[in-house]
Amino acid sequence: MNIVLTGGGSAGHVTPNIALLPYLKKQFKTISYIGSKDGIEKQLIEKQKISYYSITTCKLVRSFNLKNFLLPLKLLKGIVEAKKILKKLKPNIIFSKGGFVWENSFSGGYWTYDIKEFTRGLKECFAALKKDVEEKS
Repeated sequence: MNIVLTGGGSAGHVTPNIALLPYLKKQFKTISYIGSKDGIEKQLIEKQKISYYSITTCKLVRSFNLKNFLLPLKLLKGIVEAKKILKKLKPNIIFSKGGFVWENSFSGGYWTYDIKEFTRGLKECFAALKKDVEEKS
């Protein structure tokens, strides 16, 4: 099985993915990461020795700035690049860590989940595992 991780913009969005890597390396044949061309995630992930794929990303400048007029084009370019990478990698799972509100949805053959729901599920799994180990000890 293959997994693709994504998330960036700040180390706070990348470090949860890095924390999962020891577990993921045991579970998945291939781990890949999609991120920006020059964001902090590239530096952090390349140190982990997993494949890194860059896409075009952009940030909204919150004051009047001519760069904001390029946002739609950059977003479209990034979407096309990401789809091309995903088509090549054919992941079984995509895990994205970000800071915006997200609704669960089924899109392009993949389920997406809010990070809070994902975290709650992990906590429940670890609690069940701990209970099982304690009962068998």
